[in-house]
Amino acid sequence: PDPFFWTLLEGDRETGVTLHRLERDYDTGAIIDVKRYAIPQDTNAWRLARALDRLALELLVSAAERLSRGEPLEGSPQPKTGATLAPAPGLWELSIDWNEPAERVVNRVRAGAPYPGCVAQLGENTVVVVRARVAQGPKGFEPAEAFIDEGAVKVRAADGFVELLEVRDLDERHVDPASLFE
Repeated sequence: PDPFFWTLLEGDRETGVTLHRLERDYDTGAIIDVKRYAIPQDTNAWRLARALDRLALELLVSAAERLSRGEPLEGSPQPKTGATLAPAPGLWELSIDWNEPAERVVNRVRAGAPYPGCVAQLGENTVVVVRARVAQGPKGFEPAEAFIDEGAVKVRAADGFVELLEVRDLDERHVDPASLFE
């Protein structure tokens, strides 16, 4: 599973880690402890995974300390509803559709970054977008149309613009987004 991808794609503002008992069925054991994490707006999947790894380690150390003092780790039953699947993203999930809202495009880029990144078509170029942000732009553009504004490339999405901050070509070389339109 890849919960980091889906958490960022869906625009969640908070996530966390859970220490739970292992049971025969996946992710069904009693919840022993939880640590919540407020997701910074510029976090990508790799940074989110690192932050949650640290929290998970804190849970494990706390559980070991509790066990060493003879405390039981009984936990509470997991709720039967509210859990969502988080399968590994496929090519479709890692592809940018400029007909989506700008915030959704940026969330998709954050979710796929830094690797593998999100594939996008820019004119005749296929690139991997690694970092982007929602931006402002003029009226009159259709989704997938781009323009350069003071050296910054902005691409029209369904409801606004996305500024491309970091792009790679398909050979994994960093590319200046503006050079794609020369």
